[in-house]
Amino acid sequence: MEQSSNIDIPFRIKLEANQNGFKIPIPRYRIEDGYSFSFDHLTLIPELYSKQAQILDLDPEEENQIQITHNFQIQYQFDPSYYTPKPDAFKWTQTPAIDKDISTTLASINNYFVKIKPEGSNYPPLTFDWCMRSVEGSGMPMDDFHALNAYILYGEDITDKQKNWMPLEARNKDINTLLFPTQLKDPTTLSSFRVRMHIAPNVKLGFSNDSLLKVFGFTENQYPPKTSPSAQIIISNPSASEFKTIWAEDDISNLLPSAGNKISVYVYTPIMFGPPSTMFTNRGNLKNYEAMANDYNIGIMATADASNQSMGLEYDKTLRKFKFKYPNNPKVKVTITLPVNLSQDLGFGRITKIEQGTESSPMEVPENVKDLEKTARTIVYDVGMATVFLVDNTNFQTIQFQNKVMGTLEPEYDGTMRMRCSTSDTPSILMSYFQKPELHFGITRYTENSEPAPIMLPTGAYIQGRLVGKSIKGDVRH
Repeated sequence: MEQSSNIDIPFRIKLEANQNGFKIPIPRYRIEDGYSFSFDHLTLIPELYSKQAQILDLDPEEENQIQITHNFQIQYQFDPSYYTPKPDAFKWTQTPAIDKDISTTLASINNYFVKIKPEGSNYPPLTFDWCMRSVEGSGMPMDDFHALNAYILYGEDITDKQKNWMPLEARNKDINTLLFPTQLKDPTTLSSFRVRMHIAPNVKLGFSNDSLLKVFGFTENQYPPKTSPSAQIIISNPSASEFKTIWAEDDISNLLPSAGNKISVYVYTPIMFGPPSTMFTNRGNLKNYEAMANDYNIGIMATADASNQSMGLEYDKTLRKFKFKYPNNPKVKVTITLPVNLSQDLGFGRITKIEQGTESSPMEVPENVKDLEKTARTIVYDVGMATVFLVDNTNFQTIQFQNKVMGTLEPEYDGTMRMRCSTSDTPSILMSYFQKPELHFGITRYTENSEPAPIMLPTGAYIQGRLVGKSIKGDVRH
């Protein structure tokens, strides 16, 4: 018996707050003919019901383990004096009587920039360390490789005396914290070392001259020349989310102490956008505000740390409020861009940008079912009627239709919206093996002036039903 070529797709799709469309994938193996599509039935259910079931712990454990993902982005606005509060401040100057060799000079630079590290940042704007060249080809962790070469470097096993050379505030996973070796049995071993410069995100460095750079082994092709005799040599890291590490290409040479060796630090740009990032939690934690805050805090802290800023999210159990933790520095202002549904879940309302100083509302005590139905009814009766239409797009060859109406949704007393009539003039579509097999649908409501507008429910919703595609053999026309 020949198998029916009709397409039958039951579906249930989440609509986030302010979302006004959805997509239904079509089985690729069925793409062989033209089809006329229609909804057999269609229902829109405000997400209030789903959240109530979650709060009452009625969801199965499998559903509680579903990962909830939210995109977000952080913008930082820096005062021009973030690193330079007054002229010539935040400028390291070599002291010839103290900074007499490579080891003491590198330590002096690192200690200085740790000392002037702005509040709210995690690491200094500039750090110098050293590394053996062969570590990259060894396949070993840097610390293990250097420990293996302890007798070449120090003539003894590595102890706390060597480990504590780098200031604590400058240490991260990419920094070599070991003392620069000054007592080498074979001075030629020095040629196997390379000085490394680590520049924090959004930092611009100004060197008074290239004396230090050349001594450290940086070559002229690694930094731009001066634009005038009185200008600085500028080396920048414009990245918003990565430290810039520059390995010196040449050997270390003898240091000539000079009070003319200076290094200044500035912000590269006053406004820095961190990269789009994500935060995660499990659906089961949506009713446990402390657990939800802990989960989201991981993503926020990691993203901020990559931008050299200290941030996070916490939940105050006493006040029943979520609160973002911002960098403790009045010279940096932070704006967090969130999807509306996440902003609502955290008590900030229907906004997408959280500014410093924006207060969240206390989390409400869970509503009972009777009040919940009343709220849902208010939402759907305010919509009145919604139109579901097939969005014209380039994924298909569409025949004589433009945003074809597929049906209308009208409110029910239980706080849902159901389709009461579908269009008899169903759109016919020729599908292609070479295009993404899915249908795009939009949902509109009507304003007081009877003009169509995106539905954009404030609570989010689920759209569910059954899409039917009837095969049309041969040439497809209306």
